[in-house]
Amino acid sequence: MKGGKVGFIGDRLREAREARGLSGSAVAELLGLNRGSAGKYERGDVFPSPEVVARLSDLLRVPPSFFFKDKRTAARDILFYRSMSGNTKSDRLKAERKYEWLKEVAAYVKGYVRIPAINLPNVGAPSDPVGIDYQFIEAATVTARRHWGLGDGPISDVMLLMESNGIIVSRLSAGSMMMDGYSSLDGYSGCAYVVLASDKGSAVRSRFDLAHELGHLILHRHLPLGFVRNPSNNKLLEDQAHAFAGAFLMPEESFAEDLWIVSLDALKNLKQRWLVSIGAMLYRAGRLGWLTEEQQRGLWINYSRRGWKRQEPLDDTLQLEKPRILSRGLRLIVEKGGISASRIVSEIGLHPNDIDELAGLEDQYFGSVTALEVSLDDSSSRDLKVTKHYELDPRRLNNVN
Repeated sequence: MKGGKVGFIGDRLREAREARGLSGSAVAELLGLNRGSAGKYERGDVFPSPEVVARLSDLLRVPPSFFFKDKRTAARDILFYRSMSGNTKSDRLKAERKYEWLKEVAAYVKGYVRIPAINLPNVGAPSDPVGIDYQFIEAATVTARRHWGLGDGPISDVMLLMESNGIIVSRLSAGSMMMDGYSSLDGYSGCAYVVLASDKGSAVRSRFDLAHELGHLILHRHLPLGFVRNPSNNKLLEDQAHAFAGAFLMPEESFAEDLWIVSLDALKNLKQRWLVSIGAMLYRAGRLGWLTEEQQRGLWINYSRRGWKRQEPLDDTLQLEKPRILSRGLRLIVEKGGISASRIVSEIGLHPNDIDELAGLEDQYFGSVTALEVSLDDSSSRDLKVTKHYELDPRRLNNVN
């Protein structure tokens, strides 16, 4: 190895450029470097000079410390993607890199704050998902509700339910993630994660997406990596997760008690109580056999004529459920632990705006931290532990009356 800043980790450069959707040749061109320079830095053939490190930092929007921070032990996590067929390789790489960054933010928070442990129900899902039929899925949702002490009515806050049971949720803008969402179990720590697009869909559709990803985590978490990554299996897994979401959010008996007649106006009136979309309720009614194919077709045509494919009633008034664990954890570390925002940015090794987005901090909590405030060689030790254990209020999970 020749010249440059010793300790530079080439894999970190690859990680950052893939997170920004750039090729190695594009990075070299944008920096005015010789073609192939980025590849040499990534392979560790050459260390970049301090000047080049600073330019890479500016281009890829990561602090210089990012390139010198050891990576965790790699694990082949299974990611369940939404709309897998519509995503390019670059899209998936961006998603995977942001997922790795989310795990680093979560690991940092867990180094100071105790958060809820993972608590997923065991529904006895078969190792071969072909054996997961709709009857099994209906029973699995009942098992999940009983496991978490839920009744059979509407769930007031799906995100709070998931976070209270150790599932870390994050929202990323479509500019950061060109897909509807994905979920995963971290093979290294055993933690569960769900990432959703923050600027797609309404509050009720977002809740359905959360329940969909929960379906993957419950039904499919033991599947072999090769099976999940095989595109030919994607439709089967997506259909099963979709069916799980509908049954989990709308249990058959209690939903039937509220729906005397299946009409668009009746479904519209139930939307605020059940907090699911009219489309999801219509689909659920068809799945349960309450409608003939002809009735379903007529209702869907009318649904489209009313313009509800673009926006349904109440979509502009119902509020999105927001992640809490990471944002509250980071605020606790700063405000109660006395650790500066600049030190946190340096130790996590990500751009302040990325930390804000991954953690769900909407007020640019770390965004005001400039690169000059972040020390590349910050050797301060984590000698302070925040021992206060905050609990997400389980009373918020009570069924809506």
